[in-house]
Amino acid sequence: MSCRVKKNELENAGFDVRNGGKRSYSILTTNGEMRIQKTVLKLNPSDKTIGKNCKTEAIVMDDYFKLKQMPHKITNELTKEVCFWAQNQGSYESAQEILRNKMDINISDEYIRTITMEVGEKVFDDDTKRAGDIGHLIDEMPPKPTKSGVIYVMIDGSMINTREKNDDGSSKWSEIKLAVFFSGNDLIACSNGKRHIIKKKDYAVSTGDVNEFSKYL
Repeated sequence: MSCRVKKNELENAGFDVRNGGKRSYSILTTNGEMRIQKTVLKLNPSDKTIGKNCKTEAIVMDDYFKLKQMPHKITNELTKEVCFWAQNQGSYESAQEILRNKMDINISDEYIRTITMEVGEKVFDDDTKRAGDIGHLIDEMPPKPTKSGVIYVMIDGSMINTREKNDDGSSKWSEIKLAVFFSGNDLIACSNGKRHIIKKKDYAVSTGDVNEFSKYL
């Protein structure tokens, strides 16, 4: 949307619109930093708009580039890269080094941690909701024709120290349960016949009890 179109819309809505100058904005992308000069439209409420929770300014580029959906001022593609390397490496510092060397992107390890934690919470909440929505339907699902092959399920657990505290102030421990499952049809035998490559596999993880864990399988 151009500034002229936006200005016309605001004027038709009853605002007295004035040019408020430019404002600089930086966004990190997978190709580096992108700087945007945004036109600011100053809004003076008129008789038509008084008493309506009016804003005092409008920035057209915020809507055009969906900047309000980028709380950390980085694009969705770069967010995916940050989260991938954060979970791929043993520390946020290692992820920071890879992003710097591989993509010439300079993001602090603390910034990487913040982004990864926020995205992880959203993914977990979405998985939990989907598991809850379909979990109670599993027993009611009609049987499907079986396919040839074998489904492999591998499950393991490990105790982790959490941020939660006991009454005595010590940290609580919790068991994290991890499952990986795949079809025998997705196995490719190596030439030596001793190893296999898994083309496709899915994971499930939970720190809840067995019943909670089973919802994600």
